Amino acid sequence: MQLPAPDMAALPVTTTCYAERLCELRDQLKLLRQQCLCRGLSEELENLLNQQIRCIQASLWSIHAEMEDD
Repeated sequence: MQLPAPDMAALPVTTTCYAERLCELRDQLKLLRQQCLCRGLSEELENLLNQQIRCIQASLWSIHAEMEDD
């Protein structure tokens, strides 16, 4: 016996928490960029910081896209 598919349109999407998360991500991004400007970083640490920056930027773009759909 197969159950009927749930009505996905009935699930509300809330984006009210996104404003706070955007601020947190922007603050993290600012801090990482400042750390990248420090002289004397090892190549490994610089690569790690840049990887974290890319992840945060991807998160920011994802949240912005979700908010535009709202």
